[in-house]
Amino acid sequence: MCVLSLFSCAPEKIKQYRVAKVSEPPQKMAVPAASQSAPFLFKMPATWKTQASSGMRAASFQTEGGGDVSVVTLPGMAGDLKGNLNRWRGQVGLEPLADDAAIQKSFQPFKMGSEQALTLELASPTDKPDKAMRVALLEKDGVTWFFKLAGTRQVVEKQKGAFEDFLGSVQFKPGGNRPPAAPDAPPPDASGMGAGSLPPITPQATDTKLSYSLPSAWKEKPASSMRIASFEVKSGEQTGDISIVSLAGDGGGLLSNTNRWRRQLEMAPTDQAGLQNLVKDIQIDGHKGYFMALYTGMEGQGMLVALVEQGGQTWFIKMVAPSQLAHAQEQDFLKFVQSIQFHAKGSQT
Repeated sequence: MCVLSLFSCAPEKIKQYRVAKVSEPPQKMAVPAASQSAPFLFKMPATWKTQASSGMRAASFQTEGGGDVSVVTLPGMAGDLKGNLNRWRGQVGLEPLADDAAIQKSFQPFKMGSEQALTLELASPTDKPDKAMRVALLEKDGVTWFFKLAGTRQVVEKQKGAFEDFLGSVQFKPGGNRPPAAPDAPPPDASGMGAGSLPPITPQATDTKLSYSLPSAWKEKPASSMRIASFEVKSGEQTGDISIVSLAGDGGGLLSNTNRWRRQLEMAPTDQAGLQNLVKDIQIDGHKGYFMALYTGMEGQGMLVALVEQGGQTWFIKMVAPSQLAHAQEQDFLKFVQSIQFHAKGSQT
């Protein structure tokens, strides 16, 4: 069964759509040469043109009328529906939504081959610059796929059928659902926390237990296969999501991870020199760690991240929230991170 979860900030309201896999063999497709190197197969509409992929894009196209179609992959859940929806709403000049029911009603189920996806359509108000988009997203094997058509309202409406045909033609290659590394990523760095190329995001099995002091405003949530611990914090209508994840070794390197997080916030990548201005050294249970705060403006999204190497693995503590909430939570986040203690199996806690 293929399962797609509607991730929201209220776990008890999460819905799941279950769709049986198609039993008959997939229809043979005429695949453009440009798609042979992409991690999925597709039929490109006749009026579209392939564009050079870059950054986190697995594929890029230009539609008739100048519309832009992007296919982006990000590891894990890549944020919840609320955060992603409000980021896209902000891009077309719409106010954010806070009501869980209204957020879930914004998305509609859509069949992509044998996979179940979610789609939504957004357009700017008439008094704002003419922008619109259609987005489809699905989670498959620990990777979130984003298919987006962006352009003017007229272009997006005109390309609606072609975009849906494109989505319906998508088939994923076996083993091809891996987020691509940035083409300009530096070579691997043996220094441990340097700018190594980012490996597949796979949680590291660990016997290490954590203890910590939880800020009074935070609430614990159920962990998951990717998360060792999860929390949330609310202020008014804003919600922040906090996660703790452990990855093997250096977890991909500080610079590569930083640029992955910056891409998630649609920020320009940085380099090793710029990294020095972003990162603050901290201590976590006697180990040297790193802290950074990323913001897309006080009306946008923010991210607080701390990471530390301990016991042959790298621990990532991350908060994703509206910038105003993330900024207000910086001190509590740092206090929480610096309260963490690691306990090896069999040690006294």
